Amino acid sequence: MLAHVYVSQPLPNLAQTEVYFRIPGILIQLIDGCSLWQLADPSNVPKAKELEGIVQSAVDIANAINDHGVVMNDCRPQNVIVERDTHKPFIHDFSQCCFKEACAYDPDDPDDQVYQDVVFSHGYPRAIGMVMTTRVKLELGFQLNIHYR
Repeated sequence: MLAHVYVSQPLPNLAQTEVYFRIPGILIQLIDGCSLWQLADPSNVPKAKELEGIVQSAVDIANAINDHGVVMNDCRPQNVIVERDTHKPFIHDFSQCCFKEACAYDPDDPDDQVYQDVVFSHGYPRAIGMVMTTRVKLELGFQLNIHYR
């Protein structure tokens, strides 16, 4: 979940210029499920098309995270939790990440090639998709058709 939470509530001790009351922090949500990696276990597996959709969603989410200027240096299927009921993937564990401005920002690079190179070598969504495609092929015997940018 990519979100900013603001409370528009008048408080007595805030200056008139303060429009929002903000408390910096992390929103934590319990997700009942298992890791994407565990879904390729023969005892756990959903149907082939369903598994393909779950992996594709995880790859798309990883791309969206990169688009927001975050490089996940530990991008892998074990860092994706799949909700048990909805099969919706959630990426977690951003302890090893860097931000575009800190690791690859170049104002003279209009195509963002420096950042794309960092994403390719460290936070690549294929680290989720290709690893899962290989694991599913070896463990379950079918091929996932995952689309990458």
